[in-house]
Amino acid sequence: MLMHFLRDEDLFRQVYGVLLPEHLSKPSEIAYHRIWKAATEYYEQHNRLPNCELLFTLALSGFLEEPLCLADPETGEQLHANAVELINFCFDKTRNPDDSLEPEAALDFLKALLRQRTVGDVLRTSVQHAVGREIHDLAGLVDRAYSNLQEIEAIGSAQSTMMDSEAFATENFQQSWLIEDVLVENQAMVIGGPEKAMKTSIAMDLAVSLGIGESARFLNRFPVGRQVRVGFYSGEMGKADIQARYRRILQAKSRTPAECLVFWSFDLPRVGEASGLRQLAIDIVEKNLDVIFIDPLYLALQSGDGDINHNDMYQIGPLLQAVNRTCDELGCTLVLIHHTRKSAGKEPLQLQDLAHSGVPQFARQWLLVNRTEPFDAETGVSELGLSISGSSGHCGQYAVDINEGTLLGGNLASRPWTVTVRSRTAQISEQQRRKQEKNVEELDKDWKKIWRFLYEEHLDDGETRRQIELNTDLSRARVKKIIDAKVASGNLILDVRPKPAGNTTKDQTVYILSPPFKCLIEERRRAAAAEQNHEVAEESVES
Repeated sequence: MLMHFLRDEDLFRQVYGVLLPEHLSKPSEIAYHRIWKAATEYYEQHNRLPNCELLFTLALSGFLEEPLCLADPETGEQLHANAVELINFCFDKTRNPDDSLEPEAALDFLKALLRQRTVGDVLRTSVQHAVGREIHDLAGLVDRAYSNLQEIEAIGSAQSTMMDSEAFATENFQQSWLIEDVLVENQAMVIGGPEKAMKTSIAMDLAVSLGIGESARFLNRFPVGRQVRVGFYSGEMGKADIQARYRRILQAKSRTPAECLVFWSFDLPRVGEASGLRQLAIDIVEKNLDVIFIDPLYLALQSGDGDINHNDMYQIGPLLQAVNRTCDELGCTLVLIHHTRKSAGKEPLQLQDLAHSGVPQFARQWLLVNRTEPFDAETGVSELGLSISGSSGHCGQYAVDINEGTLLGGNLASRPWTVTVRSRTAQISEQQRRKQEKNVEELDKDWKKIWRFLYEEHLDDGETRRQIELNTDLSRARVKKIIDAKVASGNLILDVRPKPAGNTTKDQTVYILSPPFKCLIEERRRAAAAEQNHEVAEESVES
């Protein structure tokens, strides 16, 4: 919103004096506070607006931090303490066609200014945090200066950033829910899971729910606190697939696109590069975003140099910290979609299951999803396990069933989006019940094989366990398990009978169908024979 005011002088005059820098006092609004304060001070001094892109660049690069009382390194003249005046002086010094300064000299001039800043200032405005748009020579010089910090000899003692216990205890740090029990504002979240575990679909449901607001429920279960503006970067799926999923999720929530404040991009920001952070910051400011999703993280971490080692926590950590600081300074919550290690199974996932060093340590809150059962292609139902936790103390385990149906007549837009969330305990109980029923069914099937063999060939004399194994193609362990159970239940009788052993016979342990079972079989056999004899007699009479 500030960018619109700073680009249109008529709009600026309407809000000038109404919107004050003090109104932007939250910790998440510090960058906007600096921009608006510098812009209003500049307007009061010059009766015109400063270049808003340059102002934006300088604010996010740390150049609007106060105090900035520096001296011209060429003349020793004290420069204006006002940050905007100072930077405009530098800009004029390097852009004036009549000036004899070459780019190299301008860079030296800027470095000389940087030397007067404290060590802490230089570190805070390093290349990873120098976000802004390269539209002026000065912006290019800033980038070059920051990317060569080893050439800058910081003069002065470092200033402590620590606060005493009394100040810390009285500081007004606040936490607020974006979605209760799921997402805390201004804390980085990681959505993780194995491949093809519906990470992107769940992230999209989360983004759309946030973009709709209070009337929506994430996964048809968790109520949204308020409507926020969301940015979603997608780098794996195609535009058509993302669009189809978005439409189905939106339709399931009975909303129209006009009611959903989600902005989409398929140009994944490379957060491992300064240019990627600049573009991210521009998108956040120009679209006034409150939450951004980056899917997937591993592609966003790529750099032009291609030398990022994902297994090096000391390399990945600073990159993640840089993108999070960019978002945090602009009051935007970061959500990263990431994959887990291949060793992760069906059990509830843990934070350490996330792939790459540094990612588990970085996450302040996390949503981990995996399949608890194979995908059912006939019904289109996915049974998932969902673990939600965070440093703020929220935690929960849930069972999520997502029914996407099947294609109707090849229509790609015909699939639904129906979500049911249950407790994880209920899901585990249901899975155990189904597993037990399946085991009973399989045991019954194998028992019928044994029964048929004994009934048809050894009804009277029974047979050894070894012969039962050979004639039913069941494993030794399987036959033993069934026979032991049937002996215990009385369906089989254990006896000793003479059985062939080579050229002789010897007594061996055999298993025989129990007498009640044999009597029932004999009765059915006699009934079948009598019925057959009756039919034969009737045919003889007729003939």
